[in-house]
Amino acid sequence: MVELVSGIDKRTKKVYLTQKGIELTTKTADKMMAIERRAMDILSEQEQLDFLKIFRKYISYLRQLLDEMEKYDE
Repeated sequence: MVELVSGIDKRTKKVYLTQKGIELTTKTADKMMAIERRAMDILSEQEQLDFLKIFRKYISYLRQLLDEMEKYDE
């Protein structure tokens, strides 16, 4: 389902999905999106907006921390 390919730089690897992996991912992603939509339905419209605002803030800070970690690892 996954093909691992060495990059030019020996420290890096590229991962590609095989056709079977793509099919499984598509089927699984569709199911997960449906479940996530159902879970969001229990929240009011305002709660959904609040959740998304907080989640975006969390993701932004997480990316910042990951960027900082990568700089230290170089």
